[in-house]
Amino acid sequence: MATYYYKLNNTEAKCAEWIGSSQQQYAQNYGLNEHKIDGSQSGVDIHVEGSGAELAFAKIHGIYPNFQEGGPTRIDFVIDGMSVDVKSTKHKAGNLLLPLKFSLDNSAEAFALVRGTVFDGFDYAGWIMAVEYFGKAEKRDLGWGLTWFLDASELNQELIKKPNL
Repeated sequence: MATYYYKLNNTEAKCAEWIGSSQQQYAQNYGLNEHKIDGSQSGVDIHVEGSGAELAFAKIHGIYPNFQEGGPTRIDFVIDGMSVDVKSTKHKAGNLLLPLKFSLDNSAEAFALVRGTVFDGFDYAGWIMAVEYFGKAEKRDLGWGLTWFLDASELNQELIKKPNL
């Protein structure tokens, strides 16, 4: 099993904080609803964590990070022409969770899971095509209402690349 870990340097950590705070402010200014699954964290903490995870994902994959301005989006990267949504969790043994409102019709073509925090570093847990995710994921209540749930052991743990279909 391949494992990939990346610890943000101080500049990258500050960038993640700035990007995450800016995304939270944008969302509040435009009345966007939070789609967080973990009710124990604030929206800004989740945006900062997510921004850090996206920076780590980019560094691990050797690609340029997405510095698009504005609010949160469902497409974080395009790799080999395939749209990718990077999901993150602070839980070291976390799984790939999505809000119940996500479906094949309104999501990226693939999902990736990155676990960790801006200050402790991030582990890349793997990725999965959206069609496979929605075929395997279960609806579970983890204490904050129903959500899509897929155990991280179901993820392809290699670096992401578009499969030949």
